[in-house]
Amino acid sequence: MRPDWWVALKVRLGLAYEFIGLGDSFSISVSCKQGHVTLTGAVRNEYRQCRAEEVAWRIRGVTDITNRLDVREGPRIGRKTHAAVAIWPVPPFLQVPVEEFTQQEQAVEQAVLRTLHQRGVPTGPGGARARVLERTVYLLGTAPDKKTAQMAAEATLALPQVDRVRSKLHLGSRGGNMRALPGATETRT
Repeated sequence: MRPDWWVALKVRLGLAYEFIGLGDSFSISVSCKQGHVTLTGAVRNEYRQCRAEEVAWRIRGVTDITNRLDVREGPRIGRKTHAAVAIWPVPPFLQVPVEEFTQQEQAVEQAVLRTLHQRGVPTGPGGARARVLERTVYLLGTAPDKKTAQMAAEATLALPQVDRVRSKLHLGSRGGNMRALPGATETRT
């Protein structure tokens, strides 16, 4: 078993590397006790919240994760930005252009939401939401039950513009007793 300080350090380094690629500054604290990692702080959107957890799971020695990251929605940027992380200055020659929320990704997001709405899946505040990065759709928010969550993932994967679905739907209703559904990933074969 890896020491807790080592696991926490590797998670921090993984997050720094990941968020440089996304062109973000971030404020995430990492603590570890007997392999149980706790992520606290703030990120710009739910996609980054999911990515932070996925990065932590990739580190050897992590046995469990508590994700307490707050989502502070930032403005959608339709132009190119440059990577910069608050923990150290990035020289201009290392800055990587990142294009966020292309028109194609926004169109896929709208198609997913229309499909979910047609299938009777609650969307919008208190329901399911979708974020798209390249050809991967992240289903976020809540679903009334496990069957609806599974149907939402299958309906999304059936769209021709989607190659992969990463479901982070919680079960329950807004304000009610919610429990997280294990992160399911479905890929087009």
